[in-house]
Amino acid sequence: MVVSNLGTRLSSIPSADGALLGMLHVSDNVYLTRGQSDSLTIILSNAEEPQSEVNLRRASLESGINYRSESEGDLEDCVVLEFDSSVDSTAVAKVAEHLCHGSPGHRNGDDLVDSVETFQAMLEGDSSGWSRERVVGLWGELSFLERMISCCDNGAQRLACIRSWKSTSVHVSDFVFEAGAGVAIDAKTTSTSNRRHIITSVDQVAQGIHLETGLLSIMIRQVADGEGWSIGQLIDRIGDELDGQALEDYNLKVRSLSIDEDNLHGLFFRERDGRPSMIFQSENIPGVLNFLPLPHGVPELSWEVYLTEEGTSDNNLDGIIRQWISRAEEEDMNG
Repeated sequence: MVVSNLGTRLSSIPSADGALLGMLHVSDNVYLTRGQSDSLTIILSNAEEPQSEVNLRRASLESGINYRSESEGDLEDCVVLEFDSSVDSTAVAKVAEHLCHGSPGHRNGDDLVDSVETFQAMLEGDSSGWSRERVVGLWGELSFLERMISCCDNGAQRLACIRSWKSTSVHVSDFVFEAGAGVAIDAKTTSTSNRRHIITSVDQVAQGIHLETGLLSIMIRQVADGEGWSIGQLIDRIGDELDGQALEDYNLKVRSLSIDEDNLHGLFFRERDGRPSMIFQSENIPGVLNFLPLPHGVPELSWEVYLTEEGTSDNNLDGIIRQWISRAEEEDMNG
């Protein structure tokens, strides 16, 4: 099913008139409406409610709703996603286009959730510069940094871990143990229900100058206060484990983030049950052996990957972390 120029077509939807909604029939059981406050809504008529959850700060999802439309008549048993008026119409159009893409037929609540998760960063865009995607990524990095700190035996090792965290400045990989340790790991964190990640640069997974390169896959979900931890809580916990130069370097990195109060203390996440953090070596990442080295005339490439549950995790991951730390400490002692 092809749905085109939807962004332009949204402007043709009239605002609601009392109980009657201005409505655009997109395809099959998919409709777009505009409310009295100019907010946009995606409606799936006669649709099964979603079995999976999605957390949005600027939209609400309901099921079993009935609607009246002057052009379409009565719509019953609807799954309804209503966006705040502050959400950009282009983002709403992208969700609707993704939802209707592919073979024709009725869409259900889980189809809608999948489309929302695909464009969640765009939907949750923040003028402060801290989009939802960036917040999720930082939470994952901090949770892994805390894990590395827990694997340390002394202050020198903790300092090496703090210095390995690179994403507060210009960087390619989020964690780099330099020199003899030779490790570069890029952290990818997703709040979706599968290990779907975007490789944004070939340098994130190319062998380069390091002995080891790889991707750290972290799967989290948004929860309520008391069910998980905010970025601020992770920052404080890590700081409590540090002293001396490690604490000084860490505080400088944290201050450079310039994260706003809402994102620092207002969102809570935890790792998904049964989906532990996993390390994947570059050669085991889909596309690496196919795309690298890049052909002549192709300066850069990004692609989407769906990873399996066959990475290194749990105690084996902790063992790898301790090897990195030990090598970094030995290199530092040898000068």
